[in-house]
Amino acid sequence: MRAWFEAEVSRIKAILGFDVPIIIADHDEYKGHEQALGIAHADRETGEVIAITIDEFFVEESFAVAHKDEHRLAWVVEFDNFEEVICHELAHLKYWHHGRWHNRETARLLEKLRSAAPAPAPASEEVQAVPRV
Repeated sequence: MRAWFEAEVSRIKAILGFDVPIIIADHDEYKGHEQALGIAHADRETGEVIAITIDEFFVEESFAVAHKDEHRLAWVVEFDNFEEVICHELAHLKYWHHGRWHNRETARLLEKLRSAAPAPAPASEEVQAVPRV
């Protein structure tokens, strides 16, 4: 699963031209952000986004969806998919606050990503729990 995550993140960052670190994290450890699928972390002094974390449970679910592993799905990813969450968090590099400009940037990034070459079919990979980071 980690190999799938890293390959997807690398593909997305290459297409969109970003190099900010995107890592798996347990968002239960971020008070007030336990339900967040993704978090853009900013430097306190500059406000610059320095890293993005994607919730480990969401990564596991996204991996199961990508591999059509219905036996591993605890819930269905309905409103956000993996690419949408990444694009949403990357949009914070340009527009920190949520609002119409952030939404437009998210949509622009998602359109650019989806108009590029389609994502490769997932490689056969054993499904396993994500190690804590």
